[in-house]
Amino acid sequence: MSREAEVLVVDDGEDADALGLCLTAREFQARTVETLTSARHQLDGHVECVVCGSLADRTVTELVATLGRYEAPVVYVYEDDEAATTALDVGAAATVPRGDPTADWGDHLAATVDSVAGGQQGSDAGTSLASAALEELRDVFFVFDLDGNFLRWNRTLTEVTGYTDAEVAAMVPTDFVPEDERETIENAIGRVVMQGKASETAHLLTKAGEERPYEFTASLLDDGGTQAICGIGRDIRDRRRREAELEEQAERLETLHRVNDVIRRVTSTLVRTDSREEIEQTLCDQFAAADPYAFAWVGEYDPATDRVEPTAWAGDGADYLEDRPAADELRGEDVTAGTAVRERSIRFAQNISEDPVAHAWRRAALERGYESAAAIPLVYDDVVYGCLCVYAPRPFAFEELERTVLAELGETVGHAIRAAETRKALVSDTRTELTFAVTDPDEFLVQVAHETDARLELTGTVSNPDGSVSELFAVRGAALADLEALVEAAPATVEILAERDAEALVRVVVDGDSVVEAIADVGGSVRSVRVGDGECRIVADVPTDADVSTVLDRVSGVLDVELLSQREVERGATSDVAYRAAIEQSLTDRQSEVLETAYRAGFFDWPRETSGDEMADLLGVTPPTFHQHVRVAEQKLLDALFDGDPTDHLT
Repeated sequence: MSREAEVLVVDDGEDADALGLCLTAREFQARTVETLTSARHQLDGHVECVVCGSLADRTVTELVATLGRYEAPVVYVYEDDEAATTALDVGAAATVPRGDPTADWGDHLAATVDSVAGGQQGSDAGTSLASAALEELRDVFFVFDLDGNFLRWNRTLTEVTGYTDAEVAAMVPTDFVPEDERETIENAIGRVVMQGKASETAHLLTKAGEERPYEFTASLLDDGGTQAICGIGRDIRDRRRREAELEEQAERLETLHRVNDVIRRVTSTLVRTDSREEIEQTLCDQFAAADPYAFAWVGEYDPATDRVEPTAWAGDGADYLEDRPAADELRGEDVTAGTAVRERSIRFAQNISEDPVAHAWRRAALERGYESAAAIPLVYDDVVYGCLCVYAPRPFAFEELERTVLAELGETVGHAIRAAETRKALVSDTRTELTFAVTDPDEFLVQVAHETDARLELTGTVSNPDGSVSELFAVRGAALADLEALVEAAPATVEILAERDAEALVRVVVDGDSVVEAIADVGGSVRSVRVGDGECRIVADVPTDADVSTVLDRVSGVLDVELLSQREVERGATSDVAYRAAIEQSLTDRQSEVLETAYRAGFFDWPRETSGDEMADLLGVTPPTFHQHVRVAEQKLLDALFDGDPTDHLT
């Protein structure tokens, strides 16, 4: 529009004349009055816009409401935000904060008047309210002609971009986007002209160079002779953040689904495998075949070299195992395997190309496309059975949720390997016999050996409901008074269950790890524990392929021992061993404890050494409960004897 518009300035402040002069200097026909009466007189003529500020004894409401009764739209120059809000509420077409009329602020005022007056010639009060609404719109609003000249915009555009109204008036639409997106916006403008409307996403470029993602929607305006493009721009940063959060959540759920699928298939396979070798190979096969993994291997820790040596592998790049650095090159930094085993915790190299912990094996991994790696120790009951190493062809492939699930998998596989080793031990004819000497002088058994002439022999072990283990010893050759004195001073829970002739039955309760459990952890069993001639010796059988140093470390973690001998021995027939194991399995832990304690205490002798009431008192149960346990256990043993397979009577 032409700047030659009639503007009335109503203000009695010190800069009232300056307001009129700044508009006149910008080609408006401006007149200034200082009273409402004079303003009314001027408004009887042709005025296209009223610019008002403060008048003595006139409130904002009274001033704007009075001026707003006339056809000319009102632009209110405010001192504070509250006054601006009030002015808009009572009908002002636009508001402008008061500033220096001789500075850039004058351009801002002139542009506002230009916009309001140009669009309000002959307008009514409803149109004034529409203009006010556009000014308050938090989205960017704009109108420009087909040559790209801006005809109208709201103050949100100047607030967001940092440009003044005068600067906006001299710009074109593509000035507000980065250079690499200008063609996109030009194409969108072309679609508006051809199709009548279009939407596009681009970055709004501020005066300070900041780029903010915006969604622009525009339509073509046509009054029959003149065409223009009108549109809004909406800040979509919050939407982008929400979309990113939803995408991240979806990725986490997908990761969980994928990992759970692998875990489910691995677990399903584990229950059907009979050997450690099958378990390890199955583990590698399943991970190598699952997205996003590329290669997996399992290895056993060799204490002599402080290195994990591969035993099974699957996937792309098996020659990586041959290209790994030698043990002396690693210097204790075999992060994805050695460290996991030593610290018994899962380890990650999330970005092999940059992670400093991967420097020793970085080249070998990157040459085969591995970008991230994880090492999961296979641990059960504090025994390490090996390590699973998994590699992925992208960095940061192991999310936090995935780490937790993989750590649980390590324990599951460790348990499966232990079960396989135990099954193997039951059916193996050849075993390695290890003899240990207990060297801890504070141990009860060692004290008995040193301070009495007693001979003790382990006759059985029972797992108690609270997790402890009861070890039953037959004691011969010791004066009862000497034995009772040691029992009183024993550091562990020790009690004399029964005494008859030259023999006593003693129960030692072990809280925490016991030697029996330590040997069982490596697939072995304790054959005997004997005390006599001033020493305590433990004889154990372990699988022939068991690493003796590992067994010694495990036992030493429970007791101070010295390995005295190691030899290969033949066991009895497999059928006898399996039959005895099945009978033992048919009894519950409590039934086994009651039955063996009663047997050792002479309850089944004739005449009885210990009565039922005495046995109930020893076991801490009522006499009916004791007799019930004995009857049920006897029934199972007789069923196994007369009806065949004891496994038919498992409970």
